[in-house]
Amino acid sequence: AAPFFFGWTQGCSQAAKQQVQRGASSLAQQDCAMTAWAALLGFCSVPAGPVPSRPPAASAAVASRASTPLRPWAAAASSDATAAAAAVPEAGQHRLPLLGAGALCAAAWRRARGDRGASGRIVVRGRNYETNIKKKKGPADIARGRVTGKHLNKIIMACKEGMPDEDANPTLKRLIKLALKDNVPRSTIDRRIKTFVDGKEAIDEINVSGVVHGAGVIVECVTSNSNRCRMDVRKCFTDAGFEIGSGNSCDHLFNKLGVITYADADEDAVVEAAMEADVEDCEAKEDGTVQVLTLPENFHSTMEALEKQDLEPSVSEVRYLPTMEAQLNDQQTYEFKTLLHYLDEVDEVQDIHHNAILTDQEITLDTYGRPVKFKPKAKA
Repeated sequence: AAPFFFGWTQGCSQAAKQQVQRGASSLAQQDCAMTAWAALLGFCSVPAGPVPSRPPAASAAVASRASTPLRPWAAAASSDATAAAAAVPEAGQHRLPLLGAGALCAAAWRRARGDRGASGRIVVRGRNYETNIKKKKGPADIARGRVTGKHLNKIIMACKEGMPDEDANPTLKRLIKLALKDNVPRSTIDRRIKTFVDGKEAIDEINVSGVVHGAGVIVECVTSNSNRCRMDVRKCFTDAGFEIGSGNSCDHLFNKLGVITYADADEDAVVEAAMEADVEDCEAKEDGTVQVLTLPENFHSTMEALEKQDLEPSVSEVRYLPTMEAQLNDQQTYEFKTLLHYLDEVDEVQDIHHNAILTDQEITLDTYGRPVKFKPKAKA
């Protein structure tokens, strides 16, 4: 019985392992098949011949009980050895059915490798599965949700400034097109617009500014509760060791302009199209892109004029461009990135503008995902 149970247990465990494995290596598949054959040998290792007779006292106790289908030997528990041998079949008579069953199991497990790919991907369960969800899929879903939220907020603001009809609102049509390009579901966009049209959602746009190590920071937010949003942004500044400014304390450090960038477009074609629109500047960058600058009030009309020339921009937004920049050292960069990390976790934050020149210093997070205090590098 020991080889039988050992072989069966090992065969089942290996078969279950192969069922949850995709693209397993040929060596692992051969091991699984060999274990199945071990189970087959366990089947065939039962000794032949009749089962040894019981002791006289045990035979008498069994004979006194009523015979049941589960105890066919109860009626034969007497001194008649011939009747006992007839009632208890020989184990060797079951060798052929067990041999066939073992061979079928081994063949089925062996064939499983033909239905798998060669990607080597393993589907895990239990604690490892939970760890992979938290470390890989979880952050990706959060980042995707933030991108979707920013697109939806821009779409609602376009509906608020104009009309919720794409044909009558070119800005809304353009924002929906950009959202679809970033894999935002169309059903989600339509549902959010319908909620706004029905009057079930009212949002406002607010700006919160502050000065961090001499660098100006402007935080653009879209929220349904201005007081709550301002408190959340204030807490981010406080946790990073800074304070927010009063009013538009950093506006003098920036120029608010519409920025339209073309990555794969002919410079002459863009310049010619920009001459027909009301633009402030049009220049080619070192990376090969062409950038068109316009005033915020002329941004939408300029976009329409450029789109009529079949020019598709890679970036089109109203941005705060710095008039002067502030250079930060490693410690100041670390603290500045700590503030940016806190602000990124606020769902209502739409964009963050600053005029800081940062170093390559990266922040360090603890086990809870929060930045730790800056530790200067030891001098050699």
